[in-house]
Amino acid sequence: VVGQARDLNVQGMLLETSAPLAVGSMLELEFYLPRTHAQVRAKGEVVRATRGSAGAHEAGIRFIDLSPTGQEQILDCVSS
Repeated sequence: VVGQARDLNVQGMLLETSAPLAVGSMLELEFYLPRTHAQVRAKGEVVRATRGSAGAHEAGIRFIDLSPTGQEQILDCVSS
């Protein structure tokens, strides 16, 4: 699934996609952070799924496996 991350933090993210994701689905995630272009890999679980106002599907993703390096990279990104 290809999507755009919103509201990224070390606990998870809001993911906008063109296709719906089912609550409880487990995902292998790979994304690049803005500004640094650092690649982050994580495993996540869909904990919420809704339809956004612009018609896109939105999924609340909770990270269940994110390395300490990935956590640091995300913290650096969201705090700058």
